[in-house]
Amino acid sequence: SMYKQFCSDQTQSQKTRVRLRACNPTFSKFLVDAQNHPAACKLTLNDFLIKPLQRVCKYTLLLERMKKVMPAGHPD
Repeated sequence: SMYKQFCSDQTQSQKTRVRLRACNPTFSKFLVDAQNHPAACKLTLNDFLIKPLQRVCKYTLLLERMKKVMPAGHPD
């Protein structure tokens, strides 16, 4: 699946970003400018790329909590 591929590519993606940031001033400036953009709320590219991984964990926890508080036999 696309999600599985996204997860498995995280290490290589991080290495590529570190390498590009070190050797490509244009890319490095882009990252700084993007982070400083008001819509980014000071979040880095890494912060945005980790969000899908964090969300899946949060959804699992949320569903487990909902299951605990739902009455037995509830249609949802």
